Amino acid sequence: MKIKILSLITATAMTVSFFAMQCMNTCAVDETETTKETIKIMPIGDSITHGYQSSGGYRKYFCYWFNQNDKYTADMVGCNSDYPETFEMFDETVTYDSDHCGYSGYAIQYMEGTETRQGILETLQEGNYLQTYDPDIIMLQIGTNDIISAYNEGITDRLENLVNYISDNTRDDTVIFVSTIPDIDVSAVYDWFWSYGDEKYQNTPEDFYEIIQGHIDTYNESIPVLVDKLKKEGKNVEFMDIHSVLDKEKHLNDGVHPNETGYMRMGLYWNARITEYLSIRDAVEDINSKEEIPYRIADMVSLSHYVLGRKDHGISEENALKYDVNEDGVLDSFDIGLLRNIIIERNTTKVESSNSTASTVVGAHSGIVDDIDYENVDIIT
Repeated sequence: MKIKILSLITATAMTVSFFAMQCMNTCAVDETETTKETIKIMPIGDSITHGYQSSGGYRKYFCYWFNQNDKYTADMVGCNSDYPETFEMFDETVTYDSDHCGYSGYAIQYMEGTETRQGILETLQEGNYLQTYDPDIIMLQIGTNDIISAYNEGITDRLENLVNYISDNTRDDTVIFVSTIPDIDVSAVYDWFWSYGDEKYQNTPEDFYEIIQGHIDTYNESIPVLVDKLKKEGKNVEFMDIHSVLDKEKHLNDGVHPNETGYMRMGLYWNARITEYLSIRDAVEDINSKEEIPYRIADMVSLSHYVLGRKDHGISEENALKYDVNEDGVLDSFDIGLLRNIIIERNTTKVESSNSTASTVVGAHSGIVDDIDYENVDIIT
């Protein structure tokens, strides 16, 4: 009588599809959410994180879509909060968690010279906010005000100092998403750039627009490089490319801050990126929690020898069932193929993590924005 052999543990990389407009329930917690994993999420940044000219900004949209999934619920954390904590969308009143650490006008760190800017770094340090709120995920977007105030020199170094401070003062499994910044429509806010002095007034407006765009491009291009560097140093960081979802001609309200469509696009993109991260994290943790598969390369060699009729196969009556991978009672080439796939799959999927399991898998921006359907978003004005 055939005895059932040990179950085989296989794992595949997860592909996450995001359908933006599929669910219209509110963001409020209901009875079904008691079984969800609560994820503490801290948005950190300047006025765009705060939601300037739009109460809640992108955060309200992120909260709405994130809480539609059946596995996680967001506990937004931070020292600031917006009121009211509701907004109207698709003829519904939506409730969201409005806590955050967004500060209008702030730079990466305290700066004085061309004009004084308060710093996110010092604010986090003085308030002890990272230790107080103990976030699982950080959403960091900062740097726009550095560029507006002509603090371009050393901007990526200051960002690195900030990320290192956050990393050093959070848990090893707290992941820091470091985002690019949107473009600026300099023609709409030309007067804001007085800090550039002669560089501004000795160039034509058109040439000056290009100068500012160059600073934005250089900064944004440095961020994925910085993220890769920090990963190699063992930091739990991920790249986030908000710049890729905002068009300065369509999605800005005043030349700097997003309009409602822009904020909605940001919320969708943050949701897609973070949900993808969590899904892969969970898949990898599940893989790594399983027992090792009882197969090695030597087993495939033994089975091959057995099927070829060689005497040195090492398969006995006692262990023969181990090699009947498809459980059809016959050891043949089909079992060899299945066994080979199992060994390859396990060796390529198994992750040995240091600070972050999922971080080693997700890597830099994976292009999931292509999976988001913005068709309905872009009709919002």
